[in-house]
Parts: sequence; C-alpha cells; structure tokens
Amino acid sequence: MLALRSHDNNFVKVIKTIAGVDRKMSVVSDTYSKALFKAAKSQGLLEIVADDVKSLTKLLVESPSIFKTFSNKSIEIKDLIASVDVIVKQESISKVTGNFLKTLIMSRKFPYIWEIFKNFSNLVLTENQEIVVDITSAQTLEKKHSQEIVKILKQQIGRTVILHERVDPEMLGGLIVQVGSEIYDASIRTQISEIKIGLERLES
Repeated sequence: MLALRSHDNNFVKVIKTIAGVDRKMSVVSDTYSKALFKAAKSQGLLEIVADDVKSLTKLLVESPSIFKTFSNKSIEIKDLIASVDVIVKQESISKVTGNFLKTLIMSRKFPYIWEIFKNFSNLVLTENQEIVVDITSAQTLEKKHSQEIVKILKQQIGRTVILHERVDPEMLGGLIVQVGSEIYDASIRTQISEIKIGLERLES
C-alpha cells in the first residue's frame, strides 16, 4: 500500500472534520426539532407553531444580524433572552415557540436553527400527509396545468401536494420537478446540453 503524502493526510483530516461536523449538526437538529414537534403537538398547537417557524424563518432571512447576534457566544445569555422576548412580542410568536427559542439560546444551539426549522417543517408535512414539490418552468404555468400536475403527483405519491413554482427563462422549455431529494430534469436546456455532450464524444 502506498504511503499517503502530507497533503493527502491533510485532505483526509479535513474530510473527517467536515463529516464530524455534519453528524453533530444532524444529531442536534434532529433532537431539537423532534422536541419542538412533540411539545407543539401535545398542546394542540402544531399549526400555530408551524406558522411561528415560517414567520421566524422569514425574519431571520430578512435580518441576518439577528441570527448573527443570537449565535454570538460572547453576548450574555440574559441579554439574548431579553431580545427574544422583544421579538416574541413584536412577531406575535406563541409561548411554546418563544420558550423553545430561549432553550436554544441557553444551550448555545441557535446556530443550528436553520436545520432545526427545516426538520420540524418536514415533521409537520409528514404528520399532515403532505409533501412539497418544487417545479421550475421556462414561463409561468397556466392554472389548469398546475392543477393537472398536482393531481398526477398526488396519485403517484399518495399524499397532498404543496406545489412551489419557479420561473427560469434560461430553461427554454420543459420542466424540472423536485420531490424531496429526487430531481427529474426534463428541461430543453438539459436536453440540448446532453446532445452537445453526445456530439463531442462522437467528434473525439
């Protein structure tokens, strides 16, 4: 067996570090998202908390400084908790969600909030027998076509479909459908790209 060179060793160390971070993030986000889901469901507040999550996600996207502040370990917890109380009041966030945010602050796990919220939302979708399907098209689909797509997908998947539509003129035509981690690319752009690759192979 050939000995690894020093830069190879460094590469392996980096990969192991990244993998370790990913595993930790997965465990933390899984644990906390399930805890929030359980608390919300047990109190009959699942839909309310789901709306809270949407509102907070929007707020954090629009105001990145809030995420940066709450993730800053040099700021005292009591000061961060006071800021949470302000946001809870301003955004009309439920008590269960507010307490959950404080738990994240006190445990210094706020940096994981994106994955936690994502996992929580997926748990809610599963609970409601729903699934999000993202469709990208070259131009806005007519309502009848969107309805037909939803009907077909519901028959195939067996769950209520929440359709998210996006327009990308560079596709030229066709559709890109994403269901969970699966992507079905039937765009003209991709078909042209595959033809070009085929021609290049023939020429070589």
